[in-house]
Amino acid sequence: MPQQLSLTQFPQPYPDELLYSVVARYVRRAGLRNINTINANLFGFNHNGNVIDLPSGIAAIASVIPAGQQISADKIIADHTLFNFHTAYADSAYRQKVFDDMLASVAPDKRIALRRKTLIEATKYLRFCPACQSDMIATFGEAYWRRDHQLAHVVVCPTHRVALSDSTIELQARSSLYYRADDTSCPTNAPPVIDDLSDIEINILCRIADRSKQLSQSVQKDHPELDIRAFYLDSLWRKGFFRAQKQINKEFLGIVLQDYLADLARVWPCVGDDTDDPPTWALSLLKKQGFNTPTVYHILFQDFLEQQPDVRASQGRIDRKPKPKEADIGGKPWKCYNPLISDPAHADVRVAHVRYAGPDLLIRFRCACEYEYIRRKKPDGTFTKATFFNFGKSLIPHIEQAVREGWALKKTARLAGSNPKTLLRQAEKLGIANLPTAKG
Repeated sequence: MPQQLSLTQFPQPYPDELLYSVVARYVRRAGLRNINTINANLFGFNHNGNVIDLPSGIAAIASVIPAGQQISADKIIADHTLFNFHTAYADSAYRQKVFDDMLASVAPDKRIALRRKTLIEATKYLRFCPACQSDMIATFGEAYWRRDHQLAHVVVCPTHRVALSDSTIELQARSSLYYRADDTSCPTNAPPVIDDLSDIEINILCRIADRSKQLSQSVQKDHPELDIRAFYLDSLWRKGFFRAQKQINKEFLGIVLQDYLADLARVWPCVGDDTDDPPTWALSLLKKQGFNTPTVYHILFQDFLEQQPDVRASQGRIDRKPKPKEADIGGKPWKCYNPLISDPAHADVRVAHVRYAGPDLLIRFRCACEYEYIRRKKPDGTFTKATFFNFGKSLIPHIEQAVREGWALKKTARLAGSNPKTLLRQAEKLGIANLPTAKG
């Protein structure tokens, strides 16, 4: 190591501090300016960039930190990077490969595979919690970048239950400079990542953020793919999402899961959709070959499952329930929610199907116009909002009018209270070949 770089001034890392943040404090304390010299001496690079979450050159920096600080390469990776989080559901061989790559002074770009497949948009700036920073300054005399706050899906601080704020430090594929978390990078007027969060959104996001923080702090043990899949299948069984002993009720799972994801649509618009089908990412967790999927999907699915009540300790618990009858439903007269008929309030609506879904009654209503929707009746007698199920033949005259008047597909779907994807699927069921075009 060149003589001009003295690591006697290397700071002791703070709890959950990102390695990038530790280096930024060191660079400021040592008065260093040449980024090439910094990276070459600390990380052994022949280039001037690194990534903040899964950095390279860990063995090199651990070897030059004074031994008295007791900061090993293993400790740096476990306590000051996001290795634990990103590899929480990776197989042991892949986890070891990532670990070895982080130890080596190699280009970090290959590790982007761990986070490239998510439907959640990558962060553009380093993030911080103003309340956390005040606590850090009171405790340590300075603020720092917390590692779990830099996960793309974490938008609230689980400690203070407030939205994170965007700093002025813009993130690129590789960061070539080191900036401390101070008044310049984290101004008091920094914009929040998202405004006006509801209590429901905060509760879900805090649970997810807290689980993410715990995963980032936990050194993962090997858990075979089949064990994870078996855990999910057992949970789905206990929560009442099986049609039979070996068959998942995907229709019911899709309805309930999409309802859960609807509360997150403003934060992550792409993780759910307007259909009643289970998202592809959720089904991928249940496949035998579904390992090495992004950790955030596991967190979302586990949180969803935890919010559902246990409905069966054994098959007999469901079998002993009496078959529900129309008289058990109540609430007559039932309304039709079909936007395509002139007087839905006075339509003839009947029960097409009813069954127990845990303690609730899951009811599919069918109108004389063939429009169908689903509602749940809770044990306290209240009903959930109606969820669309099927248009039936009531869709035919609507599409005929759309084609005749040259409406665009989006307009046709909007006037039906639907979306283009659902409309096309419904039309296919009815065998309608002459459809509105995308542009009209």
